[in-house]
Amino acid sequence: MSRFAGFFAVILFGLGVAQEACSQTRNIIQSVALKSGESVEVGDIYYAPNCRSILTATPTAEVMEGPSEIAVSVRDAMVVPRMQECNKKVKGGRLVFTAKEIDDYSSSKLTVRITFKTKDGETQRSVSYNITLFPKQE
Repeated sequence: MSRFAGFFAVILFGLGVAQEACSQTRNIIQSVALKSGESVEVGDIYYAPNCRSILTATPTAEVMEGPSEIAVSVRDAMVVPRMQECNKKVKGGRLVFTAKEIDDYSSSKLTVRITFKTKDGETQRSVSYNITLFPKQE
């Protein structure tokens, strides 16, 4: 990786999935399983060159492709940018998936776009997940 990789690391999603701007990108597709009504935090989100957040607002998330039974959101949080080997928390958020009412079992790809409002302007990144949905057992 280039020497700027740490400077430009933008998103960290749990289990070591990262995307880096202006650098080598490593894509590992995570799998997530949800039942009707469940929510799960899938990872931390931050924009922190040199271990300092330059966010001006909490990042936002939207579904670009995927099942209509899934809602995505970002919960405001202080997070540790571990991909950059930082040890102090910075302003960021946690990506949350919430399942609505699920009638039938399904498995599909979910693509989420994250929008960052920073001191340098707005930037976007996307990440994909394999998602499996289960109806509640009665």
